[in-house]
Amino acid sequence: MFKSFTSSQTFSTTALSNGPEMASCLLTVMSRAACVPVNSNNSVPEIVADLRQVRAQALIIENVSSSPHLVEVAETLDLTVQKFPPPTIFEESVD
Repeated sequence: MFKSFTSSQTFSTTALSNGPEMASCLLTVMSRAACVPVNSNNSVPEIVADLRQVRAQALIIENVSSSPHLVEVAETLDLTVQKFPPPTIFEESVD
């Protein structure tokens, strides 16, 4: 599902709204890698501190256009950004 989660040594974070999407995402990612939810309503310095603390390698978000601060944080920390739900073969990729 997520091409960047190649081993159990991968640490990922999610910044999704609470609900079935968050649960589905956590279960899916945790079958391949460690995954920690992050509160996207926190300030940028708090999010950066959280991501550094868990040594995140990827950040999963709902929508790039509605989460510019999360994309900025990911770029600053050189994290892979994944969209959830992931694009289908008929949609464009976030990359």
